[in-house]
Amino acid sequence: MSTQEGTTLSLSQDGQWVEVKMRENARPDRCSLAYSRAVSVAREHHIKRLLFDLSSIGRDDTQAEQFKAVQQINQTGLDKSYRVAGLIASGSTDHDFLCMAMQDAGYNVQFFANRGNAEEWLRG
Repeated sequence: MSTQEGTTLSLSQDGQWVEVKMRENARPDRCSLAYSRAVSVAREHHIKRLLFDLSSIGRDDTQAEQFKAVQQINQTGLDKSYRVAGLIASGSTDHDFLCMAMQDAGYNVQFFANRGNAEEWLRG
């Protein structure tokens, strides 16, 4: 669908979610931009499911920066009924704080090390 600033956005094969593949380490500005773009595409297609593939990247930001990113995402006005799955590398804990901060902000977010589990949860 589109590639920009180290991310690729596409619709899943069955059209049930927007998939964001990030190829550069997660920074608040990159994450906020990717999230905003994903929400825009999801709204165009009348879907409320997002899959962020973070499995090949780490985080090089602080917890304070991650918290700020959640605040920026909150400002997008995202309907908190969206289901957001994060696909991470097996054994990774890099994204744990971000997941917790998003859940605390009321977002329906889960992170998975197994793509099949993430897709099953998104379909649920």
